[in-house]
Amino acid sequence: MLAHVPAIEGQHPMRQERHPSHGSRQLRKRRLLSLAKSIESGPARDIPAAGPPAGPPPEQEWGMPQQRFGLADSRSLSFLSKEGHVVTSGALSDAEGQAARAELWKAIEDTSQTVRRNDPAT
Repeated sequence: MLAHVPAIEGQHPMRQERHPSHGSRQLRKRRLLSLAKSIESGPARDIPAAGPPAGPPPEQEWGMPQQRFGLADSRSLSFLSKEGHVVTSGALSDAEGQAARAELWKAIEDTSQTVRRNDPAT
């Protein structure tokens, strides 16, 4: 047996409006079910591969040309006179490079009371 629900004035007794939140609950439920199905099916297959970022390419750090020259490259002297510096690759062996870095750090630590090689906070 059906319970008697009083009719709202102007409406048919069998077509009373539902509570306003009832429809939004149903919509949320459908959206959640759709989301769950898409999660189960895995990532979307139509995601394009990442390309380069939009806009011009980034400027080089310090605004200086980044070039290295070999020991016998004659262009290094003209670069040095034009730019004021030059990077020469292969000038030292690995052992010589490590010794030079150690000597540099020793000189820095000897002249500074606050800078220490193994303490990045300084």
